[in-house]
Amino acid sequence: MNADEVTEFVVVPPFAEMTQIDANWDRMRVFLARRFPGYTFSMRNLAAVREDRLFLIVPIMGYTGDDGRRKFCAEPPSWLLSEIREACHEFCRSGLRFYAA
Repeated sequence: MNADEVTEFVVVPPFAEMTQIDANWDRMRVFLARRFPGYTFSMRNLAAVREDRLFLIVPIMGYTGDDGRRKFCAEPPSWLLSEIREACHEFCRSGLRFYAA
């Protein structure tokens, strides 16, 4: 990974799965980290503003460098966002019990 590539993503669960994901976030975060090494994930419960049944994957595109200056990352490829979204759905379909932390 290059220094200007996105390495952090925010996962916003769909409204229907929000409570389930919130209760199992630690396990899901580990599952995603194993599936996508080198990336980190956090979750936000913003589903109240959307009624979609899909997970929303938000790349964190900027950060403050060691020199105190703001830096911006290149946009991640759409296939990566799709694969992360599909992994989130897979985690939910599995019944959550197979992915112990």
